Amino acid sequence: MCKRLFLLVSLILLLAGTSFAAPVGVFENAKDIGFSVPVAGGNTIYDSATQTYYVTGGGGDIWDNWDQFQYAYKMVAGSVRISASPQYVGNVPDYWAKSGVMIRASDAQNSVTYGSVVPRGDAPTGNIDRPRVQFVFRDGTDWGAGDWTTWGVGEPAQSVAVQRVDLGYGYSWVQAFADFGSGWQSLGNKPLLTNLPGTVMVGLAVTSHAQWRWQPATAKFTNVQIGDPIVPTIPKDASVIECPGQIPGFNIRAIQVDMADPPGWGYNGMNQLLNTGAFPTGLPGVNEDSRIDRFVNLYDTGGHGEFSNDESTVPGIDAFLTSPITDPADDDDDNWYAVEATTCIHLTAGYHIIGANSDDGTIITIGGVEIGRADEWKGAGNSDFLFMVTEEGNYSLVARMLEGGGGSELELHEVLMTENGPKRILLGDTANGGSPVYAIPEPATIALLGLGGLSLFGRKKS
Repeated sequence: MCKRLFLLVSLILLLAGTSFAAPVGVFENAKDIGFSVPVAGGNTIYDSATQTYYVTGGGGDIWDNWDQFQYAYKMVAGSVRISASPQYVGNVPDYWAKSGVMIRASDAQNSVTYGSVVPRGDAPTGNIDRPRVQFVFRDGTDWGAGDWTTWGVGEPAQSVAVQRVDLGYGYSWVQAFADFGSGWQSLGNKPLLTNLPGTVMVGLAVTSHAQWRWQPATAKFTNVQIGDPIVPTIPKDASVIECPGQIPGFNIRAIQVDMADPPGWGYNGMNQLLNTGAFPTGLPGVNEDSRIDRFVNLYDTGGHGEFSNDESTVPGIDAFLTSPITDPADDDDDNWYAVEATTCIHLTAGYHIIGANSDDGTIITIGGVEIGRADEWKGAGNSDFLFMVTEEGNYSLVARMLEGGGGSELELHEVLMTENGPKRILLGDTANGGSPVYAIPEPATIALLGLGGLSLFGRKKS
């Protein structure tokens, strides 16, 4: 009898100190991370009739080396995307209260974290009608969170999303999104991360940004969806049968606007200039030239990118030099031109990362699908684009680079995932495991290339 009583008392004490997960809608549990504010009826409530979640959270913030918020979550292994439409309900104590979606390594206050959140309003001006959307992230447990922000245009974000793509070897690609009413827009990415575990917490988060006032904030979430990541996908019917000529390399063409600081110069003007040979104002393009290069590694002036040892000049913009030197363009700072690099690329099925280190912006299209674009106006720096190939095959690749004023350079690269970490190489560097690329030259150029004229032939219009 005493033994049974002892076991019963021990079991009661054990249960009293144990917290059990309680499913809430599609989520396995809802709990405070760090400090929050308990409310009557629970901090997360699910209305099954309307498929709406009401999440109430207190706490100081999702920021710095600690987080304090209410989190409704489920554990998900591998690649995942969560999206939702958050809306604040009732009184919110602080402009920087945050509600949104989150992917988290653990329930520790300083956990590695990535989320797309909507603050209550703009703290400096008190404008609550046009809140910012933030990509909040903490890359390591000893780091403070940073944020990349974007503004809604006229209206606040209707929905937010964050996704993680598991690339293998312990690396993940994490990206945040917002929909302002015209479709999903990327808020940026933190690619090639090493510190997310195979299984992560995925869910809805709310903090009141009012730790010492014991005042909670409530947001209702509709359109909650957890599923596969959405990335640019190259369909099977986009492949080409063969790569004509089988000549490793790229067709590179450049054309310049015949005026200084042309009005309206940007991606739209770049595309018209390359498509028609004339700028939108009617001015013809000048100094047009083209040639075939083994790699796309062009330099005019400014930053040298990451592969400066293999630099070449911009066709038509700078005189072509047959021997490589440190500064092939002599820093003459040419401006207001566009560059187009085309090739036929062989891609295996699955995820790929291709991008550009450019000054200014670059747009890359594969098989007719835009896989990504950098900011129009930027300094030299890498822009990486993740995409999916449905079926192994040969595909057309077009990269278009815009040059305004100041520095100008363009490198096309590929990022390979290896057991030793990410490896960035020039696109087409098959010696280091890269995807094969083949130029598509004009028939006359093919004949000249047979005489050993690679990279020396093209057309010029001045």
